Amino acid sequence: MKIGICFGSYSPFHKVHLQIIEKASHENEIVMVMISLNDRKRLNEFPICSKEKALLWKEHYQHIMPSNVKLHYTFDSPIKKVFEIINKLKEQNLKDEITIYGGDNLHEIFSGIEDVVKLAHIQRDGTSGTLMREFLQKQNKKEFIKLLPDNVNGESIYEILLSGNKSIE
Repeated sequence: MKIGICFGSYSPFHKVHLQIIEKASHENEIVMVMISLNDRKRLNEFPICSKEKALLWKEHYQHIMPSNVKLHYTFDSPIKKVFEIINKLKEQNLKDEITIYGGDNLHEIFSGIEDVVKLAHIQRDGTSGTLMREFLQKQNKKEFIKLLPDNVNGESIYEILLSGNKSIE
C-alpha cells in the first residue's frame, strides 16, 4: 500500500498546504496529515491559538480534504508523530511504500531515514504562515484571504483568527 504523510502546525492553513495534501492524495492510497493544535505564540508575531485552530479545522478545512485523507490532531510535535508512525510501521514489518511530503527543510528534518521512506519536497510559491500572520497583524484581510484555499469562507476564517487574538490580549 502507498501511504503519504503530511505534517505541520498549519498556523494558519493556506493554499499551498492544501496543494501539498492534494498531491499526496493523488499519489497514495492513504494520506495521514499530522496537525499541531498547539498555540503558535512568538514575540512580535500574530498569535494563533489552539482553540481557533481546532475550530477552523472542524468548520472550514476537514470538509475540503480528499476522501483518502485521514486527519490526526496532536498537541505534540507533528514531526514527532511522523517518526512514531514510521517506527510503528517498521515494527509491524509492513511492506508499505511511505512518502513524506513537505517544504524546504524536509531533507534536513528526516535525514538518515531515506532508506525507509521517500521524501517529496514541494516547492512553495512564496506563500507561508509567516506571511499570513503578518497580514493578520496588519489587519490586511484582502491579502490574507488571497492565500487561503479557494473553497473556504475566507471572511469567516479571518474573523475567527482575529477574535481569538482579542481574547488573549
